[in-house]
Amino acid sequence: MKCLLEECRAEDIKFYFSTPNYEMKIDKFTDIISFEKALEISQIISDIKDKLQGKLVFGAIPFDINESGKLYITDSWETNSVPFKERANVDTAVTDNNYPIKKEYIPSCEHYKEMVEKGVECITKGKLSKLVLSRGVKFQFPKNIDVTPILQCLYSHNPAGYTYFLKKESGKYVVGASPEMLVSKRGNYVYSNPLAGSRQRGKNQEEDLKFSKELNNSSKDLIEHNFVVEDIVRKLSHICKTVSFSEKPELLSTEQLWHLSTKIEGELINSNSTVFDAALSVYPTPAICGVPQSNAYEKIRELEGSSRGIFTGIIGWCDENGDGDWAIAIRGAEIDKDSIFIRAGAGIVQKSVAQEELEETEIKFRTMLRGLNLGEI
Repeated sequence: MKCLLEECRAEDIKFYFSTPNYEMKIDKFTDIISFEKALEISQIISDIKDKLQGKLVFGAIPFDINESGKLYITDSWETNSVPFKERANVDTAVTDNNYPIKKEYIPSCEHYKEMVEKGVECITKGKLSKLVLSRGVKFQFPKNIDVTPILQCLYSHNPAGYTYFLKKESGKYVVGASPEMLVSKRGNYVYSNPLAGSRQRGKNQEEDLKFSKELNNSSKDLIEHNFVVEDIVRKLSHICKTVSFSEKPELLSTEQLWHLSTKIEGELINSNSTVFDAALSVYPTPAICGVPQSNAYEKIRELEGSSRGIFTGIIGWCDENGDGDWAIAIRGAEIDKDSIFIRAGAGIVQKSVAQEELEETEIKFRTMLRGLNLGEI
């Protein structure tokens, strides 16, 4: 069966979203929804519900729920319900993207380690239980970047995850391959699959098994993961009659990383609730922010010093029935003409060691660069 990315150029589409079970492509939008804060979105959608018959809302929401943003409305989209494993392969176009002329870490490695140490100090004093700190790297190229082979490569290597693409009004592209679905809604049921705690894959079967066992028995990673699961279950309990989940996390493997994974399911109290209601009730999770949320937000702003934008925000869609999927916008990049900017984060707890957290971000950078078809640059 065909794939919607066949014979498709990135510059000609507005939005693309692929999951293990379906893919969606949108070429145009008919209207824009502007919001000052993310928490306004549910009310805005409720107010214009009658106007959304036969239409679909899509886009991305920034990490900081107090930031403004835009969503898009369309009356035309294409969905392919064929599972990933049954779709035709997409041949990745030849690219000469991988020759940057400049690389800049933001912040520097030493500065990031200082950030981690300050985060651990804050946790030790009891102000936080967990904090997620990110850093970025910007690559400059000698000419404008061809986004199509990047999107094709991300898709081809992400059979079990959520490949996403959004062309912003500014002309910038947001593209990535997230392993993590924040919230999916179908009918009266919502689903979440948090991932927290990770290890790189091994170079051979023996090393791979060693790393997976190491993750599965890591007290630091299990503590970090439990923070996330407990937080989502608690928040979903406010909008759901029942919430069920497995007590022990499973190991989930992607091409480059092992993750601790827990599947959560809830039955909604209000049948009129939308996927926005569910997503914004649990967002942000400790996996990308920290515990408690308000203190973590404040510390992130202080230590990171700049807006994350869409990174660790959410990206997805909502139909006229309020059903939809919203994935965490990680393992991706923002592409602007001749530059690519990527971010990676690490979960900081009391046992965190600054050098180890720095190395975790480096592993994630390498994973993203390979996924972006850029190799070890």
